[in-house]
Amino acid sequence: MNASHEAFPESVFTRYGIHVDFVSGVRIGIPPNTPQFRFKITDADTGELYDSGVLQGDPKEETYLFTKRKYFTRWRVEFYREGEWFFNYVYDAGGKTVFIDIHHGALGDSAAWLPAAVRFFRKWGCRGIVCMKPEHAELYRDSYPEIRFVSPSEETDELSMRCYARYGLAVYGYGHSDHELIDFRRNNLIRHAEMILGMDEDKTPPKIGEGTGEIPKEIAGKPYFCIATRASRPVKEWHNKGGWETVCAALKERGFVPVCIDADNLNMPGNAVDDTGLKPLTNRVKVLRGARFFIGLPSGLSWLAWACGKPVVLISGFTDPYVEFETPYRVSPPPGVCHGCWGTCDQRKPQFKTCFHGRGNECTASITPGMVLEACERAIGQKKAGE
Repeated sequence: MNASHEAFPESVFTRYGIHVDFVSGVRIGIPPNTPQFRFKITDADTGELYDSGVLQGDPKEETYLFTKRKYFTRWRVEFYREGEWFFNYVYDAGGKTVFIDIHHGALGDSAAWLPAAVRFFRKWGCRGIVCMKPEHAELYRDSYPEIRFVSPSEETDELSMRCYARYGLAVYGYGHSDHELIDFRRNNLIRHAEMILGMDEDKTPPKIGEGTGEIPKEIAGKPYFCIATRASRPVKEWHNKGGWETVCAALKERGFVPVCIDADNLNMPGNAVDDTGLKPLTNRVKVLRGARFFIGLPSGLSWLAWACGKPVVLISGFTDPYVEFETPYRVSPPPGVCHGCWGTCDQRKPQFKTCFHGRGNECTASITPGMVLEACERAIGQKKAGE
């Protein structure tokens, strides 16, 4: 095995030493002094020609061609010289190693995207590596022993370059059509990953462990529900003044103890048990597993509750229902109220952090405690609207 084979152990080599793999699109490695040859790259499923042209080796060093398109395509790569085809290869990851990078995603993103990666590995019968934030990986490692979970690092970057294929799952947007098929703002977050990986629609939650650690003594042995009042941006939060206190008070009268599991207690209602703080996510799972239901926002803890199989009462006017996982207990603004700026506004603008339209977050301010309590009653009884 020569040095090039050692550096790219999963590449497919031609008899001229040219090698091909699918690390961030099609990657063609051209050894020094390789005589001129023609290439053609097509979509093997549609026959559509993606790129073609002439390549040759640099006199001193190996050079590479990368396609701009990074999302999954079942590529066909052909090489020929003087009218003679000497390479005709169609993507086949069976028995190979595929690296899927999810580490740019937040907690909710990792829950939304991991199932598509798992199904990709199973569909192709390949060895799977998932790059994920270590605190996120701990949630899933035991549930998917067949997958190698790694954390972002220089060594991990080098590892990804040695695989047969590599795909990045992230929210790209704003003209990055070579990374994602449609604008992320107009797509369901789960479907976003499925489309990048060429998977059919499924939207099944990831498998997750039972959790670790202790639950607060105030809720031990009692019926309780979890709440999360904070989000990554204030625009995502519930802006009905006193809403959380009212809802918690009413549900306490029903015999349920409210427990807040946010990372901080800045928005926590005074009548909830304080379980806030930067605790391990596996501990959050432990508490969620014992809860009757969960009330939250378009944020990571809502996705974690969904992964735990809990009824999720999701309060949002910032996002419309198509964005998150399906829940029959979603609470949206009443008709005629400004809403859905996630899908219509430029999220790079400074005003997007508060209220893009300068209307005092009327989307969630108009969501009343009564609307939330009605959804909670259905969640308690496991009934859907209209039943």
